Amino acid sequence: MKTYFSPEALLPDGWVRDALIEVGDDGDIAKVSSGKAPSNAEPLGGPTIPGMASVHTHAFQRAMAGLAERMGSPEDSFWTWREVMYSFVKRIGPDEALAIAAQLYVEMLKNGYTAVAEFHYLHHNLEGKPYARRAEMALAMVRAAQNTGMAITVLPSLYAYANFGEVALESGQKRFASTPDMILSMLRDIRAAHPDNHDLRLGVAPHSLRAVSPAMLRDLLGAKALFASPASRMRRAGYLAELGWRTLESAPQAKLGEIEPIYVKQPSIRTSFDQPFAPPPADDVALGLPRRS
Repeated sequence: MKTYFSPEALLPDGWVRDALIEVGDDGDIAKVSSGKAPSNAEPLGGPTIPGMASVHTHAFQRAMAGLAERMGSPEDSFWTWREVMYSFVKRIGPDEALAIAAQLYVEMLKNGYTAVAEFHYLHHNLEGKPYARRAEMALAMVRAAQNTGMAITVLPSLYAYANFGEVALESGQKRFASTPDMILSMLRDIRAAHPDNHDLRLGVAPHSLRAVSPAMLRDLLGAKALFASPASRMRRAGYLAELGWRTLESAPQAKLGEIEPIYVKQPSIRTSFDQPFAPPPADDVALGLPRRS
């Protein structure tokens, strides 16, 4: 047992002064109390907060830092960055993925992150074919977390299409290809391989609206798959995106300052959990925009 002393610490009930934090040999916090620091307590340099979680991480991308951060031409964009990433992943197998993730997790731990949600879509081998063990790359992420002391939620990504309309994957995306059955099989394998790892959690991560079909979501999530009804689709984030697009359509010369007042008009936000969400706008007139011709 080791005891740490912090002049201030953030606990579930708020900030406290003179916190004594006792940590067991297993690395878990056994007790937190308040009082004068004993002589054997290690002082902490300032306010102490719980470890933070990185909730959306692609560990392998840590090793491509610097490859695409500088603009090479005026045409550079997310899509040109993506091509660099596609080229980069051709060099990464399980051993490389483990080493990169371990380095990243150590860096995160040093900066206050103690848990990571690994949005994992690098599934197949360098030729884009499945490994003999489908979860090989995901298990490398788990080993990296174990080796460094990072808590991890592994989120195998369902990635089936290159674009809306169920467009076939491009060559650079072949390593990401997956099906609902494959993802569920990977989860079973990971859990079976680490039944007693209390720092391991599992979930799923449908990659995007363009990469997954509604039918696949139903196969993956079953009864937990929720789809908005046609009457409620245009609300909250979707409402804002649609509204911004319609505004630019009706007035291409509009400036951001002219759009902002429309964005904050009629917000669909609850002021308390006792109130229902405001209904979505019924039509263009309700949006304050001219009707489409």
